[in-house]
This record gives sequence, structure tokens and C-alpha cells, in this order.
Amino acid sequence: MAKKTLLSEGNIRKFMKLAAIEPLTENFLAEAEEEETMEEGYGAMEEAEGGEEAGEEAEEAGEEAEEAGEEEMEAGEEAIKAALEQLIDAIKAAPEVEMTVSGDAEMAAADDEMAAADDEMAAADDEMAADAELEEEMYEELNESVQVVDTQAIVKEVSRRVAQRLIKESKQEQLAEALAAKIAAKLG
Repeated sequence: MAKKTLLSEGNIRKFMKLAAIEPLTENFLAEAEEEETMEEGYGAMEEAEGGEEAGEEAEEAGEEAEEAGEEEMEAGEEAIKAALEQLIDAIKAAPEVEMTVSGDAEMAAADDEMAAADDEMAAADDEMAADAELEEEMYEELNESVQVVDTQAIVKEVSRRVAQRLIKESKQEQLAEALAAKIAAKLG
């Protein structure tokens, strides 16, 4: 099984610092907790609908949660707008980046990017073809410099030499035994 790893908020903030991008929100986790409390208020309202006496309390809690939710939504929208403005300002501040707002210009930029990518791919294909030709030339040169050797002739020559050596050693052993026998006879 493949292990999936997710980036934590801390890692994302580090990357944003490295990219010189301001944080989108200062307290994302606190905002998430506020949303949970809002959901709890709605849950309390639904639970309270079962009892008549608790119904009024649930309505009040629901209204309070709804009001708090609206305020939080407005605050969240403002935070999102502020974050987007910061992001746009950071992008505009980048020295080598051109910004266009119209859709036609974006499409033209996308077409330019795709054309550049196609050019890069064509260059990579040409480079790969050149590498393949170079490899083929090197292979041909290697084959030209290698001499084919008749292995049967080598085997026969090695066998002949080994047989001669064994015969020579055998003769030396026979001579040594004959001399040892003669010496033993004279001594004995």
C-alpha cells in the first residue's frame, strides 16, 4: 500500500516564507474552531426540537449561533479578501512576472506557455535522437575494433599444451622412481 503524506500547516507556512508570500490568514486553526462552535449551536437546536420546554431555549441558542455564524462569515469573507489582496500585491511585487487581468490575455499567455513547452519537448526529442545516434556510432566503432576469435582453435591449443605438460610430469615421476629404486638397491 502506498503511504500518503500530507503537508502540515507549519510546512506550508515555511514554504510561503521561502517564497516571500505573506500568510493568507494569521489564525486558521482558531477560525476552524469557531466554525465548529457554530455547528454545535445548530446541533443543540436540533436536539432541543424534541422537547417543548427546551424548544424556546434551542431557538434562542439557534438564533445566537446564527448571528454568530453571520458575523463569522463576514469576518471570514473579510479575511479572505485581505488575504487575496496580499497575494495579488505579492505577485505584482515579483520582478519578473507580468500580470494580465483580461481572459483573452490569459488565453494568449497560456498559448505562449504551451508553445514554449512544445518547443522544449521538441528540443528534448532532438537531443534524445542525437544521443541515440551517438550511441549507435559508438556501438559500431566498438564492433569494428573487436576481433572475432575461433574458440575451437583456442580449446585445441590449450588441450595440446596441457597434455604435453602432463606427459612431461609423468616422465619425470617415472625417472624419479627409477632412480630411487636404483639407489635403494645399491644401499640395501
